[in-house]
Amino acid sequence: MTTDPEKLAAKRERCGHKHRRPTNQAARLAEDMAVVLFASYPFHPQVRSLLANRQILHRALPEPMDLTETEEAPSGPSPAPDKVDSISRAVLHLLCDKARAYFYSSSEIYRAFVILAEAAGATLALAGEAGRLANGYREEADRALAAGHDDYSSEVCDPQGLAEDLIRLARQLETPQGYEKYSPDHPLLAALEALSSRGTWEEAPPCPEPLFTAVPKPRRFPIARYLLRRRRRLACNPDLLIIDEAQDYSNSGSAQQKAAHRLVEIPGIPTLALSGSLMGGYASSLFANFWALSPRFRAAFGRKDKQVFVTRYGYRKVFVPAGLEGQAEVVGFGAQSDREDQREASEARQKSADAPGILPLFLLEHSLPISLIMHKSDLEAELPPCRELPVPIEIDAGDETGNELLAEYCRLLSTVGQRIRADMYTQNAGKLWGAMGTVPTYLDRCTDDLPPFQVCYPDAVGGELVAEGKLFPATWLSPKERWVMARVKACLEEGRNVLIFLLNTGKCGLPQRYLRLFELQLGERPVYLDVRKVKAADREDWLDKHVIEPGRRILIANPKAVQTGLNNLVAFSRAIWVQGPDYDARVVRQANGRVHRIGQTLEVTIEMPFYQGTVQKVALDLVARKITASVQVDGLSLEGALESAGAGGSDDEANQAALGIGRAIYDTWQAGT
Repeated sequence: MTTDPEKLAAKRERCGHKHRRPTNQAARLAEDMAVVLFASYPFHPQVRSLLANRQILHRALPEPMDLTETEEAPSGPSPAPDKVDSISRAVLHLLCDKARAYFYSSSEIYRAFVILAEAAGATLALAGEAGRLANGYREEADRALAAGHDDYSSEVCDPQGLAEDLIRLARQLETPQGYEKYSPDHPLLAALEALSSRGTWEEAPPCPEPLFTAVPKPRRFPIARYLLRRRRRLACNPDLLIIDEAQDYSNSGSAQQKAAHRLVEIPGIPTLALSGSLMGGYASSLFANFWALSPRFRAAFGRKDKQVFVTRYGYRKVFVPAGLEGQAEVVGFGAQSDREDQREASEARQKSADAPGILPLFLLEHSLPISLIMHKSDLEAELPPCRELPVPIEIDAGDETGNELLAEYCRLLSTVGQRIRADMYTQNAGKLWGAMGTVPTYLDRCTDDLPPFQVCYPDAVGGELVAEGKLFPATWLSPKERWVMARVKACLEEGRNVLIFLLNTGKCGLPQRYLRLFELQLGERPVYLDVRKVKAADREDWLDKHVIEPGRRILIANPKAVQTGLNNLVAFSRAIWVQGPDYDARVVRQANGRVHRIGQTLEVTIEMPFYQGTVQKVALDLVARKITASVQVDGLSLEGALESAGAGGSDDEANQAALGIGRAIYDTWQAGT
């Protein structure tokens, strides 16, 4: 593939080639015959196609030639007769393969066999082989008759018919002048085509090989690995490794994680890892970094022992059906001698999922021995107060359109929930949990100036449409939008700049809607930080140039676009999470930390509006619980461990949310029905 390497890297292009696998013997023989014809017909498209699975030969093929319709590609020497004879004998035995039933429709196989036998110069020998096989099938038919099978049964007819075909084939080979002979220009290619017509292949999924790494010049080599191997030869041989924003290196398999963890392996160089929110809420988010940074941790867990670690230090939610709390199963160990019967939890109690939180024992055994914890409270003299407030939005009984929106949301939730229940014991079980998690966003994406709101199955299982939400006029402001407009107006009148967080950016059109609303309703032109247009390395300079220096007072951004690496957002002291907080606790804490950090001189207020009585409240509770667990690991609250495990009231909505956003929404819908 020839294209600009920079474009390949920018688009993260991958190969996309689909590997063909033969699924029957005829296809395998066709590929073997293509190997025999490799040197004779290197430019023939069918030969080249069949050699795709033979990597060494395929790479040795010459480049294709541009020929006109009248031109013929050059050919090489004829293959050795013994190789053609070997293929012809394999084709003869293929004719007799009852298990694959080639003899039911085998005209192309017969044709390929005759051509190959003549090309090999072994017609008489192969005729004798066909005759011997025919005698064997005649004897098989006679034995079936003697065993009492009917003359027209398959046990008798099939071997008889095959014997007759083989006798006819043997006679054709012995006396070729007695029948009309077919003589193509290239007999071996004709035989290959006939054999391929009976072959079947299946295509594997597209090749995932990244093309942007396959750049021959200059040779690409990971910088971290180069430093690990060659650091002693460099003038800047490091004495200390500082890893900033360490939480970004916990995603297993990512390029950032590989680079950071390779640098940690430099012998004799101490490592200082900095993070404002090391944990993402779940215990599993701690495993990769601690395995790389702590020898004590590595002594306790292997590289692939993440689930062992989660079982030891994490929390799990166990599903117990109502009425089965005290039931147990008797499980026996041993056949006779030393047999023991033990009572274990029933299978119904084994269904579990990870829950936010970490045991305090982890802090004592693995975190505190290698950590120096600094709380925000230690910087009280440098930081102004910060409030994080959930704001319930009520829909008035007299708001007809608002209540219609609420009814449509309930219909969507019910439709998706019913489909999840119908799929429970099918191959689509669990495929709609992610889609269920998007249903709350309909309440914020319900106007006709946005794309249709559709809930679908994943593309991997067909992408079937499950439900589509009704869209309201673009001129109508939803109750939450009216609250946002009023709140931003009040902040501007107080002299406070406002940071608007939207979770759905990209192509959904929601940022553009808020740009219009703020200008129309407040007469204020906001700025939108579009990550597709501003690279991460340039964002701080871009904000200085387009937001801070011109004195723009409203900034719209996705929280992931500003969560790290920005120090100039202290110009904003008010933040509103219009669609609720991000589901990743680290994103929430890091994004909020952009406005509440050293350099901020004003009191900070961060508000998260949600529609009262909807699953937006469930999502907010889940994220709040994950943040509690994240703060707990950062050393702020040991009591948060039990809270994050759901030790509060058993009917707490947030306890259900700990099973996952989509599952929690489904459970809430079930409880309401």
